[in-house]
Amino acid sequence: MSPLMAAIVRYVLDEPVTELAIAELTVSERENLVSIQPRGDAGFEEVQSLEDFRRDG
Repeated sequence: MSPLMAAIVRYVLDEPVTELAIAELTVSERENLVSIQPRGDAGFEEVQSLEDFRRDG
């Protein structure tokens, strides 16, 4: 599992799986994007393809 995917698992389960903590996770199927705001940051820094997450899942 990639560190980013582990951080998403941590966010969903609210359990410490990795050191990366996510404050907000937004999924847009229309735009085919996943936006991730790390905890402690002001904006969304990670933008990934939704298809990548579907393949990795």
